[in-house]
Formats: sequence, structure tokens, C-alpha cells
Amino acid sequence: MITRSLSLFLPKTAILLSVGLGFVQSALADVKCLRAVNTIKNGKVVTALSRVTRANNCKVGEIKTSSLSGVYGDGSAGAKTISSPETLSDATSTYTDVVVNSGTVWTVPSGTVIRCTGTFTNNGSILIQNGAIGGRNVGLDTTTLFPSYTPPHPGVSVRAAASGESGDTANVRVGGYEGIGLSEYQSSLIRYPGPFAGGGGAGGSSSGGSGGGSLVVLCDGAITNNGLISAPGQGGSLGTGGGAGGVIILGSRTSAISSAGSFILADGAGGGDSTISTGPGGGGGGGIIHLLAPAVNTTGATISVQGGSYGNGDNPLSALPRSGGHGGGGCGGSGGKGGNALNTDPGIALGGSDGHIIYSLVDPTPLF
Repeated sequence: MITRSLSLFLPKTAILLSVGLGFVQSALADVKCLRAVNTIKNGKVVTALSRVTRANNCKVGEIKTSSLSGVYGDGSAGAKTISSPETLSDATSTYTDVVVNSGTVWTVPSGTVIRCTGTFTNNGSILIQNGAIGGRNVGLDTTTLFPSYTPPHPGVSVRAAASGESGDTANVRVGGYEGIGLSEYQSSLIRYPGPFAGGGGAGGSSSGGSGGGSLVVLCDGAITNNGLISAPGQGGSLGTGGGAGGVIILGSRTSAISSAGSFILADGAGGGDSTISTGPGGGGGGGIIHLLAPAVNTTGATISVQGGSYGNGDNPLSALPRSGGHGGGGCGGSGGKGGNALNTDPGIALGGSDGHIIYSLVDPTPLF
């Protein structure tokens, strides 16, 4: 089930009062300052951060935002406009403003963090490369005691997916277990997923599907998506598990908007169909999409973290050794279990569960 939540993070704001000999704060132009504002809601004191512009100096008890520039960068890479297909390879991804033009595809490596002192506007397509790779078994035949096994990378999940049991036709060969996904609360705590986000699917003679990658965008100004931002898992094949969807985090001190008709997708991928020796693979779990800003609006947009479908078990088993299908990777949602294998009958695999969509109405500055 897709999870939609509206959560308000209430950071414990430490207001630094600097008073002492030799400390002088001065400027020749207006400066931006951060102050704490207390309000009463439902009989409780709620502390939030407010940005104000001052002439020359911040007031006592306020923090000059230059001390927080690490969150939104310093704009040292200047303005970035993507007007033709491009794969991000800049030495630094700290910009003033970013614009992806309509009809343009911008490919970014998994683990990318983009910081903007200004705004971020996507009118085209942002495709996030896969991160965590799927697993594989090598050297499995009727003479094998222990195959060479490379497990799938778990990504941010609780547990990696597992390959199915292998053997003869005397007993049921159990399908591999699923990768276990995170709870909504655990998902909301993720800030910098790194290059490994969605977990990879488990594999057999073929590799399982890779998990979807991650992208973090942090801007002092507005983030607006009018196109597509996508971090899908990779599909399994030949009974292998599907990769889980990735992680997309959009944090703005102003607003995070995905307009009507736009897309933000972190779906899990389907498991592979059964073969003559392997049961069907489980689907990958759905990913995590987290929008953090004082104003969040996705009305009319498609925001999706669906789990991947299970592989079909239409092919009768006839070859040795028999193997259960392989499990799907996890992320926000859990993957699906691989189907069992008995005699000529492949069992039924399971699809991945949906991930988490989280909206946090908050100034994200102190959270990163």
C-alpha cells in the first residue's frame, strides 16, 4: 500500500548568542539571517525557523545563513542549464540555479547530491542510474557441492534478498526470501542514501535486477518539477528477483512542487519468469520519495513507489538441478519471495510491496 503522510519535524533549535571581546559582525550589504519563531499550537509551544533579511548585520540571537551554506552550497559552479542530453560529470554539483529544458534527458549517477543557492526547475527528464547490483550463482550443476555465490547488495534495506534452494527432484526446492524494506519512520530519517539505494534482486545462473539509484536535491529557493524524475529498479530475468525502487529526496527552504501532469517515480521492478530449471522470481519493493519544504504541492502529479510484479510460472520444469525462484530486493517496500520448485511444477512467486511517499512541511536546513 502506498504510504502518504504529512509530517512536521520540530527541530530543537539552538540559538547561538555570541558576545565577547573581539567579536564584531559587520557587512556592507544586506544579509540573510535565520531566527527561531515560537508559536502556540494545541496548547504547545512549536519552534520553527524563519528567514529574514537585515541591513548589514543579523540581530542578537539570529544566525547568519552563511554559516549554513554547506546545506545549499556556495554556488561555486554557477548556473546549470541542460539543453541537450547529458550525463552529470561536473567536478562539483554546487550551483546557483539549475534548469533542465523540456525534451532533454539528464542522466545522473546514483548517489548524486545537487545543491543550489537559487532554484531548481526540471522541465525535461532526470534519469537516475541504478546503484546496488543484483546477486548471482556461478558453477551450479549436478556435481556442485557449493556454488560460487555473489549476494545482492541490500541497498538501504534491512535485509538483502536471497537465492532459491537448489537440488534434485526428490523434495520441494524453496524459493529465495525477499529483501526486507524500511518502515515509514526509518525511511523519513534517510538524508544522504549514497550510491546504494534500492536493494538488488537475488540471482541464479543469471544476475538479479539492480536496485534503483538515489538523488538528493537541496535548494535555498524553490524546487519545481514539470517533467519526470525517475529511479526505477531493474527487472529480473530467468527466475531472478527484481531490483527495488530507489530513493528521491527533494529539500527546499522555499517550496517543493511537482506540477499537474509531472512524474516522480521510484518503482520496484518485476521478477523474472520461471525457466526449465528455476521457479519464478519475486518482484522488487517500492522505493522512497521524500519532499521536504515549508510548502509542498503535488496536486495532479503522479508520485509512485509501487512494488514490482512477480514472475510468471508458466514454464514447466524439466532440467536439473532444480532451483526455487529468487527473491526481490527491498527499499521502502519489501521485495517478493521467489516461487518454489517441485517436480515439473513451478510455484507462485510474490510481488514486491509498495514503498513510502513522505511529505514534510518543514524548513529542511537543520535536518541536513
